[in-house]
Amino acid sequence: MLSYVVIDMNIARVRPWNGGSCPVKGKHMKNPVLKDHFLHPRRMGEVDQPTGRALVKSDTCSDLVRMTVRLDGEGVVEDIKTQVYGCGYAIAGASFFNEYAHGRRASELARTAADLFADLIGDVPEGNRGCILLALSAFKKIVRAADGGG
Repeated sequence: MLSYVVIDMNIARVRPWNGGSCPVKGKHMKNPVLKDHFLHPRRMGEVDQPTGRALVKSDTCSDLVRMTVRLDGEGVVEDIKTQVYGCGYAIAGASFFNEYAHGRRASELARTAADLFADLIGDVPEGNRGCILLALSAFKKIVRAADGGG
């Protein structure tokens, strides 16, 4: 069984996976919300004509999240997509964040605390908590760059 999966950067689907329980570092993904987002990731790929983009890497493993965002004139997330190379929790967390962020104000999302976002998702093993927060980190990086903070 694979311990890592890849979101195909062009087709936005999970590959390869040989069935059974979610292959997440040898454990089963028990959170039903995250499991659904892992098996059926939302808003994967790249946004056409993005107003912002970021690439973040986990501090503890080699998981990567590349995010593109398009904001409207009011600062509302008009479109958001990610590309993920990492574990199931990174994929599920990015998918969850994409759905959560779409249609919300960027300034409000950028102020979202990691603990609050993690609480929205529910039960996550402590060792995988950083994986689900990678998309939030990428989004905050985009907003900082837009505000001139690099």
